[in-house]
Amino acid sequence: MKCTTIRLARIIVCILYAHNIYADFTLYGKTIMVPRSSSCNAARDLVGSRQFLYRHDRKGFYTNFSVTPEYASTYNTHRIAQYFFGYNAIDISGSLVDDRGENDILADYFGLSPKFQSVVVPHPHISYTLTTFDWFVGYHNFYFRAILPVGITRWSVCLDESIVNDGSGTLFPPLYMDEYAVLPPADSFNEAMAGVSYGQVDALRFGRINGSQKYSGASDLVLMLGGLIVNHEESHVGFHLRCAAPTGNKPNPEYFFTPILGNGHFWELGLCFTSHTQIWERDDEEFISLWVDMNGTYFFNTHQYRSFDLYEPNLCNPCDSTLARFGSRYILAKNFDSTGNYTGVTAPLINSTTLDCKVNANLQFDIVFMFAYQHKHLGFDIGYNGWIKSRELVKLDDCDCQLTNVGLKGIQNVEQVMPVMDSPVTQSTATLHGNYLFEQSFVSDSNSPVLVSCPNIDPQSAATSSQMTHKIFAHINHVWDPMHCVQPYLGVGGEVEFEGIRPSDLPPMKNTRSLWALWAKGGFAY
Repeated sequence: MKCTTIRLARIIVCILYAHNIYADFTLYGKTIMVPRSSSCNAARDLVGSRQFLYRHDRKGFYTNFSVTPEYASTYNTHRIAQYFFGYNAIDISGSLVDDRGENDILADYFGLSPKFQSVVVPHPHISYTLTTFDWFVGYHNFYFRAILPVGITRWSVCLDESIVNDGSGTLFPPLYMDEYAVLPPADSFNEAMAGVSYGQVDALRFGRINGSQKYSGASDLVLMLGGLIVNHEESHVGFHLRCAAPTGNKPNPEYFFTPILGNGHFWELGLCFTSHTQIWERDDEEFISLWVDMNGTYFFNTHQYRSFDLYEPNLCNPCDSTLARFGSRYILAKNFDSTGNYTGVTAPLINSTTLDCKVNANLQFDIVFMFAYQHKHLGFDIGYNGWIKSRELVKLDDCDCQLTNVGLKGIQNVEQVMPVMDSPVTQSTATLHGNYLFEQSFVSDSNSPVLVSCPNIDPQSAATSSQMTHKIFAHINHVWDPMHCVQPYLGVGGEVEFEGIRPSDLPPMKNTRSLWALWAKGGFAY
């Protein structure tokens, strides 16, 4: 009856998500996502105010200041779930469940009963509420510009869970989690991911899922300094240096889906190109022009704390991140002292493999092609924006000094009998999928304890993959007549950003977020 129930639950989930499910899959995912910075948006920077930038009719100083309140939200959020899990739905089952699936995640690791069964569909979501301040100053053919978005971002992972069997009445057997039988502290995967302690097991300190998380502050401060080599009424061509100061936040490994505002706290420096040309004109009142801006920047190294998975056993090849042991950071691990004695403390491995590291993202390109229509006081802008960022490279610094003496517990006992004492037995081949409890003696290390060492840690498990997005945007704007040499304007616009094409058979399946945004942009030129 129970097998029939869980199969029915799986069928229901598959029907709901049929257009995203693959018949043959392997769970795979990264430990972190660092999406496009809110400060890197050439489309938003150009629309509405473009006729007051790079002016040919001013020989002295001129300026433009604009304010752009904006709301943005992700869609197709199941694709973010695929980035972290390689799949839209995951099965959770305990070590005493008959007929466990090959890709089931072991419930025991999270404080759930050995008889627990559920199907979980993660729904990650990101939203931004921002106000972007933009100041442009020109003098003859030279110009300076500063851009700073400030606001708040909210990141959440809603775990839509269908519990088949909560395992109530089934305890962790004696010696498994403590000397005596232990009552499982959690009744759902939702509750377990918030962090629970039980027996000799400490609670999660990192990688938790506990409601919506938010961060408020400033995104990257962008500064530009450049000059024009062509500056006519019908066209302009210019180049500038672009620097982004990391006024946003670093990723916080405390949470599985950590809110990030900015580029992840990198310094950026690059050379950029701006241009436009008039392609149609009528009666000196209507114009259509083509604008092309290209921004390329280099990311400098930064130090961050990130959480790491392990390589597959005996496959320590840092050139191939597909060898990572999916979710191994959540496997239970025993803590040992310097002499190799078990200390009586067990904890999720992530508590020990959240380490200081050096991160480099190399290059980023932000390119916009825009058609701008102007008829007297009315303007309309529409265009395409492409963004690409190279994959991150992560290097562990002083790993040997940071990594504590831990060995994977897996499904092994923490205590032994005859005589009753702490058990040093480890299971170095343990995976997040776990084993049946009766297999303890078959999968234990004969030379226990086997400790986790730095070569076992996969640095690229905590590195964001290369990213690409495409964007379609539009903006309508009204410009008033000058008032005491000050010319105000106001407009509204929006954008839809979607993922770049990547072969679906290469992990990770999806590597960034899809986003829609609406804004109002107002300002004045002087």
